[in-house]
Amino acid sequence: MKLNIARTCNAQFTEISKSFADIKLIANNPRRLRWDDLVNSYDELDILKFLPPSYWLACDDQLFKSLHRMVWMWNFDNDYRTGNVKQKAIIAASSHSVETLRFRYENPLEDWMQKPENISQLKSIWIEYLSGVNRLPPFWHSKKLRSLTLEFNYGMIGSIPPKISELLYLTSLNLSCSGGITFENPRALFEMDLMYLNLQSINLSCIELSEFWVMKRLRSLNLAWCGVFGPIGPGIAELVSLNELNLSNNPSIGGSIPVEIWSLVHLNSLNLSFTGLSGVIPKGVGTLWQLNICNLEGNTLSGSIPKDFGRCQGLKSLSLQNNRFDGHIPTEILMLKNLKQLKLANNSFVGFCGGTISLNVENSAPLKAGSLSPLSDAKRNMLNIDQILVDTERKTLSRLDPSARRTIVNADSTGRGNNWTHGYSDDVGAEAAMEAIRRNLERSETDVGSRGTLIFQSIAGGTGSGLGSRLTEDIRDVYPKRYIWNCAISPFTSGETALQHYNSTLSIARLQEHSDMISIFSNDLLLNAISKQHILRK
Repeated sequence: MKLNIARTCNAQFTEISKSFADIKLIANNPRRLRWDDLVNSYDELDILKFLPPSYWLACDDQLFKSLHRMVWMWNFDNDYRTGNVKQKAIIAASSHSVETLRFRYENPLEDWMQKPENISQLKSIWIEYLSGVNRLPPFWHSKKLRSLTLEFNYGMIGSIPPKISELLYLTSLNLSCSGGITFENPRALFEMDLMYLNLQSINLSCIELSEFWVMKRLRSLNLAWCGVFGPIGPGIAELVSLNELNLSNNPSIGGSIPVEIWSLVHLNSLNLSFTGLSGVIPKGVGTLWQLNICNLEGNTLSGSIPKDFGRCQGLKSLSLQNNRFDGHIPTEILMLKNLKQLKLANNSFVGFCGGTISLNVENSAPLKAGSLSPLSDAKRNMLNIDQILVDTERKTLSRLDPSARRTIVNADSTGRGNNWTHGYSDDVGAEAAMEAIRRNLERSETDVGSRGTLIFQSIAGGTGSGLGSRLTEDIRDVYPKRYIWNCAISPFTSGETALQHYNSTLSIARLQEHSDMISIFSNDLLLNAISKQHILRK
């Protein structure tokens, strides 16, 4: 069997043929071959997939010496723990061709890396998820270093000296979630030409946030949980190349959102959650047409939500919950075709009819225009939603498809005379409907039913307006923690009944007291849309 990796390394080499589990490696002496390329090469052939990467370290010394000279990146994972892994790792790392070292879960070269002369030729160091206590490697002696990642090493301890600023080629520094690492002088960072900086959970409580704005080449900045203080300020406009900004969980930032932040037109991720921000969201967010994620939750922001969010066509996640927003929810936001997650809970929004709205919507499918909970496949969702149909006229219920999953409550057969009062005072109908709701919740296998109720009702006649209002009140009393969303169908403009305007007014007055959200749909517009679809189908 022969394994040809000439395509992977794109080089011309002579054959290296050595016994290794009956495999002959054909490579024309590659000068720049990654360790990952060697590992991934077997994945191309099913017959070789049974060989774990540790076999490369278990091979005989002669083959190993031939191989390690070809490799410029050695990646040691916990899967590579063999008896002589440390010795062979040192042999490999000592090679003049090696530029990158990557360790995960275990660092077999911890002692070896403490000697500056051993790491002076490295261009990239990546150490993550180490267990136990580990010493910080003196990476500041690697003058050629371009990228350093020391993330999720909770037991790594050590102090970084000011000479880190002498690493002229370093463009990426990631120390996230390695809280045992400290800076002797954090301001030495401001003398560096970094493009990617992630210091999440590193203690920077002595640094004012605005000091970072001198790092004008930054494309990604993560200072979450760092303890920085001071307002964002207009100086952030200097970071013209910024793509990602995460300042979350720094409550000492405070102040307001500066309008200058909207000048960062390349921004695609913005996280300012739990930063003590107050005031209103300034206008101009619509200029961030590349914005995908925006998180402003957990502050004391107030006022109305800018309609400009509707211009961020790439927006996928918007979180504004746990603030003090009021006013209407802009319909422009609900029309964003790429929006998958929308969090607006614990605010004081005003609905179409003056009701207080508090909602939290998370969807795996994009939101539809004018909808907060899209039903992209009606037949599929019919199986996931328990339906309870309530009416007081038997002729209406008799026309329904009996095969659908639903419970039918026929409160009476005489109707309610298009009178709101008759419907609202219908104790028999209300009790029958509430009993059906209780039975559905008891037999539900999941907790989906306990999250909320969606009520469709016409507010022109007596049953929809009166009995619908009564059921909304009863559901709120019996299940106070459930969300209630009323979808009300307004009467025809030309008139259906003599009392339709009174019925609608009385119904809306009741709903706004007990409903979390009210959506009103025009009967005229719905009829026109359905008629057009019917004509097109014909």
